[in-house]
Amino acid sequence: MKDQAKTKAQLVEELAKLRARVSELEATENDRKGAQATLEEQTQRIFALLEALPAVVYLQAPDYSIRFANRSFRELHGEPGGRPCYTVLHQREEPCEECPTFRVFETGEPQVWEWTHPTETRVYQVCEYPFTDADGSPLVLDLGIDITPLKLTEEALRAAEGEKAAILNSMSEFVAFQDSEMTVIWANRAAAESVGLTPDKLAGRHCYEIWHQRTEPCEGCPVVKTKETERPQEGEVVSPDGRVWKVRGYPVKGPGGEMVGVVEVTLDVTDWKRTDEALRQSEERYRGLFEGCPIALWEEDFSEVKRRIDDLRRSGVKDLDAYFQAHPEAVRECARLVNLVDVNQAVLELYGGRKKEDFAEGFPLIFDENSYEVFKDELVAIAAGKTRFDAETTARTLDGGEKHLVLRWSVCRGAEDDLSRVIVSDIDITQRKRAEEALKQYSGRLEDMVDERTKELQDAQEELISREKLAMLGRLAGGVSHELRNPLATITNAVYFLQMTLADADETTREYLQIIATQVQDAGKIISDLLSFSRDTPADRQSILPAQLGARIWERCTPPKNIKIVTLLPPDLPPVFVDPQQMTQVLENLVTNAYQAMPQGGRLTVKAKASQNDVYLSIADTGEGIAEENLGKLFEPLFTTKPRGIGLGLALSKMLVEANGGSIDVESKEGKGTTFTLILPIAERHG
Repeated sequence: MKDQAKTKAQLVEELAKLRARVSELEATENDRKGAQATLEEQTQRIFALLEALPAVVYLQAPDYSIRFANRSFRELHGEPGGRPCYTVLHQREEPCEECPTFRVFETGEPQVWEWTHPTETRVYQVCEYPFTDADGSPLVLDLGIDITPLKLTEEALRAAEGEKAAILNSMSEFVAFQDSEMTVIWANRAAAESVGLTPDKLAGRHCYEIWHQRTEPCEGCPVVKTKETERPQEGEVVSPDGRVWKVRGYPVKGPGGEMVGVVEVTLDVTDWKRTDEALRQSEERYRGLFEGCPIALWEEDFSEVKRRIDDLRRSGVKDLDAYFQAHPEAVRECARLVNLVDVNQAVLELYGGRKKEDFAEGFPLIFDENSYEVFKDELVAIAAGKTRFDAETTARTLDGGEKHLVLRWSVCRGAEDDLSRVIVSDIDITQRKRAEEALKQYSGRLEDMVDERTKELQDAQEELISREKLAMLGRLAGGVSHELRNPLATITNAVYFLQMTLADADETTREYLQIIATQVQDAGKIISDLLSFSRDTPADRQSILPAQLGARIWERCTPPKNIKIVTLLPPDLPPVFVDPQQMTQVLENLVTNAYQAMPQGGRLTVKAKASQNDVYLSIADTGEGIAEENLGKLFEPLFTTKPRGIGLGLALSKMLVEANGGSIDVESKEGKGTTFTLILPIAERHG
């Protein structure tokens, strides 16, 4: 053999080498075992660390199976048991359409992304790292950190920032945060819009450059003073356009107490300044008017009276009228609680005072028994929340005389809650009172004269009815016109004179004068109807719009307060071809009749519509209506159902309408109302 040919020395040498190799191999095996043990120890440490981490940790294989899951994972998702991730995490039967984890398998690079738990709505930050299994196969280490509190904090912070921005942007004041160099860092919407910019466009510019077109801070600028004093400051600045600005500066300090900037709050007070000036001038005018007014004016403070009334209510007094009636001393006490602020010159002249201090005692100085009775009613009005009270009363002058007065108590605007400012005016009606008795006597004689004339007219009506001859109307009209119009004109002038002279007359006197005026007006209407009916006056027909006819009526026939007027006269109606004066007279008759048919109030509707050749103009009331048996007699001369009048109004109206080429129709139901309809020719058909 070849080996047998070797020498012993060679064999020994080879054996020594073999032993050395064996020793080397044994050392390598020992190192490998040590390294294996170290690796296993490190692996155990890693998995122990992963097990203890407060984050969700698992190892995912390329086949989606979960090879390891720590305690946090198991508490959240249960034991994975080698199941695929899409079953454990997403409750799916098959892999997700796009699995982010596989990007780590593909790229071998770590990645970070966010995942929201499908049922617990918690948010996790997922950190994924490439990992190698013990057998060398690739895995991905998924580490999920619950960042829900952080997300909630961020959301709350964003909401707070949004609320802050919303609040500041809702302010009409200009708000800007500036750094120590007066450079704008942030501004609200109002500040930006004031110069036609957006808030981000203001950032980086100086406030004095933006709003005042200056290259340096304004003299006396409160923001500069805030920087210097590190305390809030305020002041006024006038911009180049003449507007006045109220500027406030508030220091902003850092964590260490150092100044880092100033919040500037600016408000345009130009209008306020103008208002203040106008108020000052108004106050001066008020004082001038107050002092120069010919009516006696008292400026009073009723706040103590108001408190006294409130105290009575709180103590259980419900009927203050009865209480004050039973306790007259309480009325006198309230009079003493009125605080006199001022009186004008007219008060001195009315009551015989020489200076305002003469009235230092207030109302008790001039009150008599009748004054206290009226003051009681005034207190009841105050308790009812009224801000105005009118009455007639008497008062004493400083020398013991008596005055008859019309008193008005009015609360000044803005003092409705506490009655701290009240104006009391006194109008002297003493002379009027003295003249009232004589006026009543004269009114009685005048009433007799009116009754006498009315009787004459009624007798004439009865004579006309009994004769039933229309031919007599012409002669009677001429005689009535001559015999009655002159005395009626005299009575009218006398009533007008009395109404002007006795402008402050009591209600009874005014009522009698109005009755006289109404009676005279009715008599004049009868005369006018007689004359119109007896004359054969041709119609001066011309084009006129129905709306123009309607306007004429309301100029002549002012509606009573208890009657509502509804006018439906479209402006696009065609004009009618009539005599405007005669049609006005017809409509006046119909509207007056409608008023009289609604003594308790109601609704009067005037409307019109057009056909091919005519315009239908109707006057409808909601009054008493006309009995069916009387409808056929309405347009007969001398027929009337009224206690006054001679029954010519509707007959005359019919005559005038027919003279203008039209006709008149009537519909009525008792208790429902009456509608008169004028059928008038359209102007273009007669051009």
